Amino acid sequence: MAKYDDLDMSMITVTGIVSSILTFIIIIAVQVMYHDYYQSEFQRKEVDTPIATSNAIIANQKENLEKYAWLSDDKSKVAIPIEKAMSLTVAQYSKK
Repeated sequence: MAKYDDLDMSMITVTGIVSSILTFIIIIAVQVMYHDYYQSEFQRKEVDTPIATSNAIIANQKENLEKYAWLSDDKSKVAIPIEKAMSLTVAQYSKK
């Protein structure tokens, strides 16, 4: 009658070891999947970006910095080339 009340320690030990091994394998698998996903996103976003688009935007910005233009409709504000603005600022502060 005592046999039915005893715990099956060998089955509990096997279940614990198998559960621990499965948990470890799942953790490693999730880390591998995350690493693969991170690498593919890095490749897509950082490495494979079209440089021509970036170069065109930068060229457009440089062009805007090197030309005269009206900034307001009532012609009260004007944009001047950046080199001219820097030389005027240096001349203005050197007089003070």
